[in-house]
Amino acid sequence: MVSLSSLFGSSLRPSPDVVAVTAASNALDVREFKLFGLAYAWWFGRIGLESDVERPFMRYLRTEQAPVWVRHFTREVLNRKREGRLDRRQFGLPPAPPATGSVDPIDALLRAILFALWSVAIGTVVIAVLK
Repeated sequence: MVSLSSLFGSSLRPSPDVVAVTAASNALDVREFKLFGLAYAWWFGRIGLESDVERPFMRYLRTEQAPVWVRHFTREVLNRKREGRLDRRQFGLPPAPPATGSVDPIDALLRAILFALWSVAIGTVVIAVLK
């Protein structure tokens, strides 16, 4: 039996840079391009223009090799995550949204009441227009 990896070589396995960039993006809950922008600011000490980040990002997409400043940043993010001290605010991001399933019951009740009131109001208007 012929395996896919023997047909396509190692192209089915992502490079270590792709694994690190993806893991760091997931840890910070941002897209990879945004991660490149954060890494640029972390390394160079200033927010880069889109053109400063776009060319290295496109090269990364073609070659699966990240620039040194992205590698350094992903290591930092993943180390902090592993140590339990990752805070999105340290990288200029807003705090992480609450985890799904941790809905405040009072908030859910108020939203349901608001929905019911809007439904009644809209229904009343529709009935009045149709009469």
